[in-house]
Amino acid sequence: MKRSHSNSNRSSAIARSTVARQLRGMGAEIFRVGVFSDVLRQEYKAIKSDGVLSLLSFLRQCNANGANIYVRPETPGGLILLDDISGDTFHRLEIDGLSPACVVETSPNTFQAWVRLAPAQQPIAPEITAAASRILARRYYGDMASTGRFHYGRLAGFSNRKPARVAAYGLFFARCRIYSGAIAPKGPELLGEAKKELDARVKPPLRKSHTRQTCNLNRDVPGQFLAEFQSAYLRSQGDASRADYRAAQKLLRQGCSMDTVKQAIISESPAITKRKAGHVEDYARRTVEAAARSL
Repeated sequence: MKRSHSNSNRSSAIARSTVARQLRGMGAEIFRVGVFSDVLRQEYKAIKSDGVLSLLSFLRQCNANGANIYVRPETPGGLILLDDISGDTFHRLEIDGLSPACVVETSPNTFQAWVRLAPAQQPIAPEITAAASRILARRYYGDMASTGRFHYGRLAGFSNRKPARVAAYGLFFARCRIYSGAIAPKGPELLGEAKKELDARVKPPLRKSHTRQTCNLNRDVPGQFLAEFQSAYLRSQGDASRADYRAAQKLLRQGCSMDTVKQAIISESPAITKRKAGHVEDYARRTVEAAARSL
């Protein structure tokens, strides 16, 4: 009994140390923790590092019962996530002046990198953060479904409970490999690139005689679509087609035209050319039409 109790205490201490390292590496002042499974969706909002640590016993119990445990900064503050990369990729990031502030190994030789582009206190428009995230994912072949300004990453010290991952690797507990918290030397340069890309997408404002607010004045519709897709993808437990449909519904409700939404699906829906090979445009059209009929 004493040995079992001692092992439990040691395991708890290791988990606490692992989580503390990741939070320090991410460098945010306020965090949000997500606990998600087929039967549970719970978020703990606006909590500091010590608040996250105080949840560890509960989070470990949830993880043991099949829930996945995630974390993100409450507001991006210049910190973006690059998901599903190899060890070679984060070495490339270092060479390119985009050294990650924090790296978590989520399964053997598969990593999530948190890249800090600016100090946490520096105000950055959320759409610029989202655009920088997309640029990074495209450039380093990360997961486009994990881009955007409010995407969760895995919390180190907890296992990936998705059945496919358990079957492949058993209970692999995520490990925090890098936690320097450093700002990437070329972070400001990437933010500038993101602003230019975003500006190129913004249409000229409508004249007053034709003012009708559509899609947030048509600002960055592809970015809006991707943000809605990510939220819907998480809620639908990884069903990309349902996420496309839900994101289309949301944008149509905001006043976006059907053609605008269709083009956003074609250009931004992750892996759409593989998922819908040979009929991407027809799929996007049918998805938008179905979403429109539901409103």
